[in-house]
Amino acid sequence: MTKRTEWKVVTHIPWFNHSMRFDTEDEARTWVLNVIGPNPKPGTVTVEEVEAK
Repeated sequence: MTKRTEWKVVTHIPWFNHSMRFDTEDEARTWVLNVIGPNPKPGTVTVEEVEAK
């Protein structure tokens, strides 16, 4: 059985400290681009592949 994965975006911004999950890396990176911007400061956003819940 293959484990399903999701993409987790964690923001480390004082006014928006949040974690979200997306089905694909493209969806996750598009959200970051649209909400945070094209060049987030280092350490403010993490995008990682995780096992689906």
